[in-house]
Amino acid sequence: MKTKLPGGYSFIFIFCISSFLFLSVFSCKKKSDDDCPVCPVVNSVTPASGKHGDTITISGKNFSSDFASQTIKFNGKPVETADILSGTTEQIRVRVPLKCGTGPVTVALDADLFSEGGPVFTYITTQVVTVFAGTPGVSGNPSTTVSLGTAQFNSPGKLIIDNTGALCVLDVGNNKVKKFDASVNAFRTISTSLTTPRGLALDKNDNLYFAQTSTGSPPYSCNVHQCIHGSFTSSSIRTFTLTNDGASVLDMACDPLLNPVVSVLNVFGDGGYLLRVHPIVNLGIDTIILNGPFVNTICTQDSFLYVYHNLWIGAGTIHRITRMNMYTYHSDTLADNVECNGFFTTAMAVKDNTVYLGNSASHQIYYLNSSGHLVAYLTTVFDGIGGMVFDANGDLYVSESNQHCIKKISNE
Repeated sequence: MKTKLPGGYSFIFIFCISSFLFLSVFSCKKKSDDDCPVCPVVNSVTPASGKHGDTITISGKNFSSDFASQTIKFNGKPVETADILSGTTEQIRVRVPLKCGTGPVTVALDADLFSEGGPVFTYITTQVVTVFAGTPGVSGNPSTTVSLGTAQFNSPGKLIIDNTGALCVLDVGNNKVKKFDASVNAFRTISTSLTTPRGLALDKNDNLYFAQTSTGSPPYSCNVHQCIHGSFTSSSIRTFTLTNDGASVLDMACDPLLNPVVSVLNVFGDGGYLLRVHPIVNLGIDTIILNGPFVNTICTQDSFLYVYHNLWIGAGTIHRITRMNMYTYHSDTLADNVECNGFFTTAMAVKDNTVYLGNSASHQIYYLNSSGHLVAYLTTVFDGIGGMVFDANGDLYVSESNQHCIKKISNE
C-alpha cells in the first residue's frame, strides 16, 4: 500500500525521481566540468604546434594513473599506445600521431569519462623525399622484372597512376613504357619495341594510351597504342597522318568519351596544336581543338583538360595555363604571363583543382595559387623533372630524369 505524502506525492514516485538524479550525476556523461567532476580535463598542450613524432606535454586533471590505458586523440586521431611515453593524473607526455591535422587534443578514460573541447594543437606538415624506384645516377634497361632499388630507367619522363594505384612511366631513354606490378613489386615493360614513345594517357575505363611518331620526312604519322586495364601488354589501335606536317607528339590525355587527345609540335618547332583522335577511324574525322600555341604538357582531372603552353608574341613568349571543358571544348585562362623560367616546362599535375608545374630551369616544383601566381611547393631541387603525379593519398611521385629514378614525396 502506497504511503501518501504531503502534497499528494507518493513515496514510490519520490524514490523514482531520486534514482533518476543519482544515475544522472554518477553516470558521468560529459557535458561540462560541473556535470562530471571526475571526467578528464585538458587545460593546455605544450608546445601548441609540432610535426609528426614530436613530444608533446598535455596538462590538465583527472587523467588515469595508468597512463598507457587511456585514449588520447589529436584532432580525432588516436595516439598509438607505444607513443604514450609517461604520465600522471595531471600530465601526459606523448608523440604526435602521423597526419593527424590541426584540431583539439582530447583524453578519454572510457566511454563515459572523457574530455571535450580543449586546446587546439596545430599540426605542421613535413615533406619527406625518398627514392621509390631506380638507382639515382645510374641508368639501366633490364630485360626482366627487377627490384625497385635496381637501376632500370634511362631519363624517365611522364608518370601516370591508374585507378588501382599502379604507377606507369614513360622510360624515354630506353624507348619503353613500364607499369608497376604490385604482385611482383616491380616494374614490367608493357610496350613493344618503340621509337621515341611520347605521352601517357588514361581513359575512364583505366585503359592506358601512348604514342610514337614516325621519323624522316613529312608528312609524319602517329601510332597510338593501348594497354587494356589490368594487362601488361599493349597493341597499336590507330595510325594516322599528322595534319599541318606536325613533326612529333609531345603529350597525350583522354577525354570522357574515351578519345585520346594528342599534343603535336609542328614541323617548324614554333607552334602546334591539340588533336582529338578517334581510336576507330570510322567514328569520324580527327578534330583540331586548339591551334597555334606550343603545347608543352597536358593532363586531366574529372572532365577538364589542363594545358600549359607558350604563345609566340614577337621575339618572346607568353606562358599560359588554361583549363578546357572536354565535353564542350570551351577553355578558360587560369593564369597568363606565368613565369616558369623555361621553355621546356614538361611536367604538370593537378590535385584538388590546383595545378602543379615542374620547372625545367630551377628544377623545382611550383603550384598555381588562387591569385594566379606560382608558389614554391617544395624546397627540394631535382636534377631534371620529367613527370609527376599525385596518388590517392596526396603523395607526389616525380621522375628525376637526369638521375634515372623516381622519387616519392610524402606529406607527413
